[in-house]
Amino acid sequence: MPAGQYKKGKQLGSGAFGTVFVGTSTSGEQVVLKEVNLRGLNPRDVKSSMAEVDVLKKLKHPSIVAYRDSYRADGTLCIVMEYCTGGDLGSLIKKKAKERARFAEPECLSITVQLVHALAYCHSELHLLHRDIKPENIFLTASGDVKLGDFGISRIMTSTNALASTQCGTPLYMSPELAAGKSYDSAADVWALGCVLYSMMSLKQPWEGKIRPRGGMMELLRLITTSSLDLSSLRGQYSPDLCNLLGAMLGKPASTRPSFKGLLHSSLIKRLAPKLTADQPPQVQPSSPRMPSRRSWRAPALRCRLSTVRRMPSEAR
Repeated sequence: MPAGQYKKGKQLGSGAFGTVFVGTSTSGEQVVLKEVNLRGLNPRDVKSSMAEVDVLKKLKHPSIVAYRDSYRADGTLCIVMEYCTGGDLGSLIKKKAKERARFAEPECLSITVQLVHALAYCHSELHLLHRDIKPENIFLTASGDVKLGDFGISRIMTSTNALASTQCGTPLYMSPELAAGKSYDSAADVWALGCVLYSMMSLKQPWEGKIRPRGGMMELLRLITTSSLDLSSLRGQYSPDLCNLLGAMLGKPASTRPSFKGLLHSSLIKRLAPKLTADQPPQVQPSSPRMPSRRSWRAPALRCRLSTVRRMPSEAR
């Protein structure tokens, strides 16, 4: 649809990637409009930006925020996505923490298994990494179903200025291999989802309280590469099986973490959530072995934007 087919509503947020609005299509559907300023990008970066839109078009899964449309107008690329009225998981975790109300184990399992389904699809069928899995990029529908979002939009902003801004964030969900600037693969996404599960179970962010006020980024990276998250307090609140699942996803050597496809077929997940591991992704309200060998990538020490979707090499297909 052209720009005139959408009516822009209130602003939801803004950042280095652009600005996000609620919108309404002429058919009456509520959507999210993500506007990215292409002015100042060289032709190669603009072409790369449009290629990322092509990636979004291929993502068709019940547990992934759906692509609706895209168009360019007056030097701006607008990407139209499904609107999830239930907010994001990060906000829900903060709300639970404020109320001192823990997630019930079935809630943790429902959310985690839906995301495992979505990421198994990305890794095994599309050969894509997400690389920015965190509670703020996980959305909920009005009925409570889970939707993974923010695939690759920030790849659009690959100009020099945007690259500089990527070093200002706090990569709390970054895997040890990424933090160390080493080669990485799909296991980095497994670690990140493990950190999301940790946040749901502990109601706090990974490494919270471990960084001194003046410690900064370097201390965080050191913690990620040399320390382990303390799960002892969670073992008194949740079952040994769920804690063991969390521990497996947070395996320090990447080679020890299970793949998402492997998790779906594991006896542990089947025992924990037998109704959520069918071939079709679950439609459940959250309130109620590594992949085959492949060439890995080298993390360019915080010089890349972590929310970029990276296509896996052809050898992995």
